[in-house]
Amino acid sequence: MEKLVDFRESATGTNVVRPPVSPGIDRSASTMTAPPLSRSQPGSPQATEQTPRMRRRSLLSHIVTALTVVNALGVAALLLLISVVSEEWWLTAVLTYLPRLPWAVPSLLLLVVSLFANRTMAWVNGIAAILVLGPVMGLSAPVGTVPPAPDDAHILRIATCNVQGGIGHLPKVLHELDLLDIDLLVAQEAVRDISELESHYADWHQLHIGEFWFGSRYPIRHLQTFRSEGFDRETAVAVEVDGPDGPFRVVNIHLSTARHGLMKLAWHSPFTDEGVKDFEWYQWQREVEALDTAGFAVDQTVIAPTLVLGDFNTPTTSSMFVKFWSRFTSAFESAGLGYGYTSPCNTGTHWPRNTPWLRIDHVLHDGRWDVHDCRIGRTDGSDHRLVMATVSLRPERNADVE
Repeated sequence: MEKLVDFRESATGTNVVRPPVSPGIDRSASTMTAPPLSRSQPGSPQATEQTPRMRRRSLLSHIVTALTVVNALGVAALLLLISVVSEEWWLTAVLTYLPRLPWAVPSLLLLVVSLFANRTMAWVNGIAAILVLGPVMGLSAPVGTVPPAPDDAHILRIATCNVQGGIGHLPKVLHELDLLDIDLLVAQEAVRDISELESHYADWHQLHIGEFWFGSRYPIRHLQTFRSEGFDRETAVAVEVDGPDGPFRVVNIHLSTARHGLMKLAWHSPFTDEGVKDFEWYQWQREVEALDTAGFAVDQTVIAPTLVLGDFNTPTTSSMFVKFWSRFTSAFESAGLGYGYTSPCNTGTHWPRNTPWLRIDHVLHDGRWDVHDCRIGRTDGSDHRLVMATVSLRPERNADVE
């Protein structure tokens, strides 16, 4: 090689400048080694190994998206059906009285999965869970400011409880009532042996008419017992109470349960219509009963400030309740917080004991009352929890009824 170069130099007469050769480097090596493939480049072993994993994740993301859309539409439809249609259609009437907590399970599960598989869908599932845990399940919170209670001389602590004919554990209920320091108690299903209830309030004014029982620190006077054409039964008793700020009226209510109508249906009723006609007839009787009894209660407001307490066997979200009891205001929705479920407390083996899922016992008032507090009992001394409210008459005693 050196000889060839020297010859060319001598032949041309020019000096060829050659770059210096570093020691240890073989200039004759003309091949270069290619850099290794990165993990992200196609064809690398690592990329080939990750492809199935990426495909599985993509498939999971699509599945979560599809299930999220279906669940969101289901939640929206459920909210519409139970809040608007409700007891106007037999199938949604069934939904009205079923437990609603299970409806939250799909949204909560999808929320957890979507946090790992599809973050965008997590927002949708979170909103769906909020809708179920909120309006679908009947969560209540005061909309405005709850008025502060006046001094003790002007407030009334009133309570209602279906005592289950005294066959439950009445001492539990009585102990809870003592802790609440109530001034007036109305009870339904006060049949069979209620001697324990009567002896507990022996120093109070008492009235016992049919299944309805009244106990009051203040004098009470029976006004009228109302019998409804629906089911041809007594559904209410009205009394007058000489309260600390003057007389007022109390109506003790017990309406028929939807349970007896629901028992006429079968799991295959949506396909065979078995029991549907019987259920619709039963529901029609309940509507007549609610219409009659609500009219009786409204009549009392013409004479004096009125409180309506008892076992309505109807949640406030029911179309039947909205239709017939809108002239009154629920104390729990005015000043209560939470779900306020009152029944059923004793459900056998199909549901946890003392875990009610419906708020069907209510304290209602007309427009001449302020509600300062409303709370639900916690014991299972009966199949219904008690409801207690702290109320007072507004200074403007002659205010129009809301």
